[in-house]
Amino acid sequence: MPMSARQHHDKPRGLLRFWTEQRWLHYLLLASTMTLLAFVCYQQHWLWVDGLDNLILDQNYHFRKPYDPREVAETLPQTRDIVMITLPHPVPRRLLAHLLRNFRQAKAVALDIMLSDQHAELRDDEKALYADEIRSDNRETAALIAAIRYSGNVILSAWTDEALRGDPAHPETFRPEQIWQRPPDALWASARYHAHVTITPDLSDHVVRRVPLFQDIPAEAIGGHAGTTRLPCFALALAAAANNISPAQLDQLLRRLPRGSGCLQLGNRRIPYDENGMLPIEYVGDRRCFDDIANSMVYYRVEQLYDPSVFSGKLVIIGGTDFKSGDFHPTPYDIMAGMQIHAHALATLLDPHGSPAFLPLWLLLGLAVGCSVLLIAPLLRWPLWSSLFVALCTIFLVIVLAVCLFMRWHVIMAASVPILAVILTYNAIVLYEYARVRFTLAKFIGPGMVRHALHLFTHLRLGGGRVEEASAMFCDLRGFSTLAELLPPETIAEMLNEFTSTVDTVTRRHQGRTIDYMGDGVFVLFEESLAGQRFSLKAVQASLELLQAFAHCRAAWCAQGLPSLDIGIAIHTGRMMIGMFGSDAFLKMGAAGDVVNVAARVQGLSRECGYDVLVTQETYHLIRQEIPANYCGTFPVKGREQPIMVYGIAAARRETEVLSPVSAS
Repeated sequence: MPMSARQHHDKPRGLLRFWTEQRWLHYLLLASTMTLLAFVCYQQHWLWVDGLDNLILDQNYHFRKPYDPREVAETLPQTRDIVMITLPHPVPRRLLAHLLRNFRQAKAVALDIMLSDQHAELRDDEKALYADEIRSDNRETAALIAAIRYSGNVILSAWTDEALRGDPAHPETFRPEQIWQRPPDALWASARYHAHVTITPDLSDHVVRRVPLFQDIPAEAIGGHAGTTRLPCFALALAAAANNISPAQLDQLLRRLPRGSGCLQLGNRRIPYDENGMLPIEYVGDRRCFDDIANSMVYYRVEQLYDPSVFSGKLVIIGGTDFKSGDFHPTPYDIMAGMQIHAHALATLLDPHGSPAFLPLWLLLGLAVGCSVLLIAPLLRWPLWSSLFVALCTIFLVIVLAVCLFMRWHVIMAASVPILAVILTYNAIVLYEYARVRFTLAKFIGPGMVRHALHLFTHLRLGGGRVEEASAMFCDLRGFSTLAELLPPETIAEMLNEFTSTVDTVTRRHQGRTIDYMGDGVFVLFEESLAGQRFSLKAVQASLELLQAFAHCRAAWCAQGLPSLDIGIAIHTGRMMIGMFGSDAFLKMGAAGDVVNVAARVQGLSRECGYDVLVTQETYHLIRQEIPANYCGTFPVKGREQPIMVYGIAAARRETEVLSPVSAS
């Protein structure tokens, strides 16, 4: 192959090797992936992710502390024109008509009251029964319509209600459905502005922190034609009236708003909203923050206590604050009625500094990536625990940054994205390091021994293990030591690695596991707990297959001009200790006992016996029904008083047989 073609062929392989060997690239990939996952979780509005953002937002309010109700008007000028009229539930319409005439000089009057048709669901016979009451209600409604038209500054609202609808596929089944309701046609048409009073608590903890800036509702629900229309929220309609923006102009502004997050230009103010059209409410305090005329004063005729000119230029909100209405919701500071929440939303829209803005998504994503990269930097030189310290510090700094952005620059940051990115990145790195260490350890002691070592981790000590019945197999290259003197170290290492890889591959196929490499020898165990009751038979079958596999290796070596080598295999069966051996500072899995020593000694007899595979009497009695073997004799073993009966596997007899062994019997 030409040099240029070879270089072109090796280039992809070199890039792959560079990628697999550079740990920092793996960390960078993990950090990028985990950051992207955190961003997806944020975009999907997972409850616990939103809950984390809400918790940090609440801390922003508590760090700022609520304003004293007696100082709100002086500290926040935009709240001076907000007046609340609290009424009991239900509210008589004649009282509303009287109040509206008295508030005719107000900038706008918003009714946070459900003025539904009280007799729409009555049957004809029931209407006849309540004819006098219906006539009285109609007169009150007519007086209210006249008062609304006379004032010319009234805001009426639509609201959602739950109704049971039949399922066409299952006539007897009813399912709840959200429907929009509004006041009767004449009342609805008499108002200048129309708005919705929907309050949406956060799903994570049911606390109201945001209000829908606008709602897309069916046009027929408010007396229009087919299609949808956009209704502003209660506070937005009041803010439009305060800025002298007509209903038609407000409708045009809402129609031009794009889907997703954006900003609404209201006068000289830019009002940001998120991808769900939600406006964050900047609460100024508890429910006592705004001018409040109690219901006791209302019933004693407001004009006797207040001159109508007192309400000139004011933004008046009329609603109920008693628990009969059921319109109460938890907020970051206190439990408030719906009209009080709308008042805080109105104060947010009228704030000269603007409502709280959202940190742009690209900045948020960049911050999350930076935090993740900062987390992986210490791992390139320091231990894993240093990353945990950096992760905790990073999370703390992100929270501090979120609080500072809100307190100083009036910006809301979704801190859940960088925090979640740090948590996911750290856990991914820990799992990566665990898998890498386990993979590396398996290269030294084998996958099976890794599982055993990890299982014994809490009791890791010298000798810790078990006594088990097993077959010990020793395999050795004949003449390799002499060959090592003649060949260069690189060639010797390549041959040795090929031999040991062949032994490991074959024995694992028969459920054996390699215990140790001893120069040109390999120690393999076939345990009853792993290989089953026929573990000795599997050991002999593995040795026979190993002879065939080694023949291919030997042929390849001979083709390269290397000398021909043989192998010798010995198998002995019995009980042995399998556990930890070494010292307190350095341990390794192994096996010890007379069985291991005998197998190692018998392996050296293969040249004398003329067989490549030798088994002892203990192994022979377990395999003789399946595999034929020939008696080779009884041999003394160094360090052992009793001689060993040795058998040669017939299928492993050498072609050039040496002299018969001398029997010791």
